[in-house]
Amino acid sequence: MKIVSSILICLLLIFLKPCNELNNFNDMPDCQGAFKYQIRNVWDDYKSGKYGYEMYYLASGGGWLGTSDIVLYKNNNGAQMIFYQSWGRYKTRQLNNDEIKKFESFITEEKIDSLHDWDTGTVLDGVEYQYMHFSKNNQTTFYMNNPDFDDEGKIYAELVNKFYDFTETGNFEVHYTSDITAENIKILIKNEDYCVESVWKNGDDFRVLIRDAERSNYEHEQLDWYKFENGVVGEKVDEPRGVTMSNPWVDVPDSYKQVGFSPHLNNYPSHEQKSKCVVEW
Repeated sequence: MKIVSSILICLLLIFLKPCNELNNFNDMPDCQGAFKYQIRNVWDDYKSGKYGYEMYYLASGGGWLGTSDIVLYKNNNGAQMIFYQSWGRYKTRQLNNDEIKKFESFITEEKIDSLHDWDTGTVLDGVEYQYMHFSKNNQTTFYMNNPDFDDEGKIYAELVNKFYDFTETGNFEVHYTSDITAENIKILIKNEDYCVESVWKNGDDFRVLIRDAERSNYEHEQLDWYKFENGVVGEKVDEPRGVTMSNPWVDVPDSYKQVGFSPHLNNYPSHEQKSKCVVEW
């Protein structure tokens, strides 16, 4: 009778396991359906040991953010961050010992791996996240729906910010997945360095049109041509002969440019609040 009771208790405990534990470490993490396809490649990379033996992963998605997954890998050389973005673009950099130690201290002190799903009930709006931490002795994952800094959700918002802090500093290398771009592609100018709007080349005369974000606004785009030589953006040069870059706002009525009108009221919606570069090459 005691043996039967013990078996029943064990079975009951199995079925009542917290949702942030894995049923099978060899299977995909037990996460929200929207993230399962998104994280598959990262999950496979971790299982194969491609980047390291321990992984902290923040997957994200939603109408306000798009795809911007952040993965921290610990390996024999220290720690590395991979910042996955849209259109097959991703950035990498090495983390120093102090960075990863502070991050892991936060994870331990705040008992992050003991947290459970945080769902504000927001539907089809904002940003959702999936946190994962995997190592030989730890398999944790939980879901977050629009965490903010109120009393109950503060720790979840702090966790998200800790991941994004890694993307704000350091020297990054930019990559594209080979299935999105041609093989042996080489990036000459990163968006983070210059906002390249156009490229012009005639023989050895190579020029790039760069947008100055600090001096550009709705009514005026500050665009200047620069010489590009030996992989370096050089001095400012004249506009190439026969090339005229028209102001996209030139045919927008002045009344639509007045304060209070929506920036969508123009003939060039693609230029509305332009914050990203048109060309990265």
